Amino acid sequence: MKARLLVFFLISGAAVIFSRAASAAPWLEEAFDSYSTGSLNGQGGWTGNTNRITVVTTTSLTGRAACLDADENPMLPVVYQLQRPVTVPIEGRHVFSFAVRVETPTAPFGQQAAMALATSQTEVIELQIFPTTVTMTLRNEWLDITSAASWDLGTVAGGAPDLTTGTFHLFEVDLDFGKANEAMDDFVRDVRLDGQSQAHLFSSGLPGYICVQSPMCRLVLVNGATVGGPAPDAVFFDNVVGRPGWLAARHWHLY
Repeated sequence: MKARLLVFFLISGAAVIFSRAASAAPWLEEAFDSYSTGSLNGQGGWTGNTNRITVVTTTSLTGRAACLDADENPMLPVVYQLQRPVTVPIEGRHVFSFAVRVETPTAPFGQQAAMALATSQTEVIELQIFPTTVTMTLRNEWLDITSAASWDLGTVAGGAPDLTTGTFHLFEVDLDFGKANEAMDDFVRDVRLDGQSQAHLFSSGLPGYICVQSPMCRLVLVNGATVGGPAPDAVFFDNVVGRPGWLAARHWHLY
């Protein structure tokens, strides 16, 4: 009887811990649904130097999405971007996830669009959209080391995985910031694309040591550049979420 009660309390206690963990509030939720259609600039804390990053309803997972239409002037030495503040935790396991859809870019060169989690100075985790590829870069701003992985847009033969154009895809970045006030313990444990690990593609492998010198405090959207004429080169972001990485609870065992 005592053994049964002990098992009951162990299982009940684990259930309570998991329930509380699973309900922990996200530290970032950006679905763009509460904004008016049109320019994102000036809405919800988003500020910057372009009105070409817009809120749209026609292409989204649900509700609304951010559209970066990649048609700023490529001849000017200006980074056309919007940013909003975000408080990223400095310890523990977390998941940063977002959905991205890329219409077939037609520009001959240059970055079409990008999204990043950044410190006040540096883009630490950045997804960049180029005419034929998508690249994620992880930056270690202390040691000046980067690790990157690339996926093609269905236009590059062989080798790279195909991030098919015209479809939303889900990226999930598994973050481990270790303990607060301890230096040199910030890692990216894994990057998943549509539920599949992409760790093997990163140039320095994963887990990747990112070493955030100062807290990440910005979510950044960058509008790219193209040369002349209308082009179906829009990039859409939706459901940008940062949350405690309680998926680790799947590895718990009761004996």
